[in-house]
Amino acid sequence: MIEVDVHTGAQAIYQGQQQRDSVYQNYLEDTETLASLEARNAIATAYENNKTAIEAQAAGQKAINDYYAHHQRQNLEMLAADSAEIAYYHNVTDLRRFYFTVVSEHDGHVDVDNRRVGQRDHGGQHDAG
Repeated sequence: MIEVDVHTGAQAIYQGQQQRDSVYQNYLEDTETLASLEARNAIATAYENNKTAIEAQAAGQKAINDYYAHHQRQNLEMLAADSAEIAYYHNVTDLRRFYFTVVSEHDGHVDVDNRRVGQRDHGGQHDAG
C-alpha cells in the first residue's frame, strides 16, 4: 500500500536527519579547531612556496572559507535530497487523492482502505455500503 511506503520512507528520512544532526553537532563543536588547522596548513604551504606574509594570510583565510563552504554544500545537498523525497511522497499522496476523487465523481464508488463508499444520491450525500 502506498501509505506504508510513504510512512516507511518518511521514517527513513527522519532517522537520517537525526543521525546527521548528531554528526553536525559534533562538527560544530570541533569546527573552529579544524578550520584553524586547515588555515595553518595553508599558511605553512604558502611559506614553503616562498609566498609573502600577506599571501600566506590570504591562503589561510581561503582555506577557512573553503572548509566552511564544503560543509555547507554537503548539508545543502542532503537537505535537497530529503526535500526531493518528501516532495515525491507529497505528490504520490496527492495523486492518490486525485484518483479517488475522479473515480468517486465518475461512478460513485470508491474503495478507500477497504471501506466502500456508496453512490451519491441527488443531494450530494454518500451512503455507506
